[in-house]
Amino acid sequence: MSDASRPKDMTFVLRGHLGGFVRSDRVYWPHGDPMTYTPRLWDWLAGRFAPRVVWDIGCAEGHAVKHFLAQGIRAWGVDGCVEALDTAVAPRDRIIIHDYTRGLLQVPARVEPPDLVYSCEFVEHVEQRCMENFLADFDRARTVCFTHAFVGQPGHHHVNCQAPPYWISAMQSRGFAWDEEASLESRRIAGQS
Repeated sequence: MSDASRPKDMTFVLRGHLGGFVRSDRVYWPHGDPMTYTPRLWDWLAGRFAPRVVWDIGCAEGHAVKHFLAQGIRAWGVDGCVEALDTAVAPRDRIIIHDYTRGLLQVPARVEPPDLVYSCEFVEHVEQRCMENFLADFDRARTVCFTHAFVGQPGHHHVNCQAPPYWISAMQSRGFAWDEEASLESRRIAGQS
């Protein structure tokens, strides 16, 4: 199929205040959003931090969850869009549906505490007044790797776009230390995925 006949648009599932996700399809977008499908980064995180359990907060269809599970790492995803289960690539029982604007996550008994929390392009979709709800889950891990939209970055329901110092400060106030070297390396690797 030529580039001229290839669809130009991804299928976005827009979910009100939660942002939504790019739906996978079998032909053109098999891994959902190509900007968030980063298997090289996931491999690097697994090697660098050796987690036994990973939580992906804002997991959409569960591509990272599936990837970590395939590596023998116990993984769970959390997402607010119940529609993500329609095309989930991770086992459905590994994805917890939860809207962080409605409160803290009530963690099911079967879900183990994470060593690593991974969250890609999620935090900007939750109003600042509700961010304690997801930060409480970040607190459960010894390592947190997350990305965020910048001030002015367009996107569906971007309500808390901030510059990096904002997020670094928020995490440091919770007892985390910013690892600048790991941050730069993860950005480099994610750009190659």
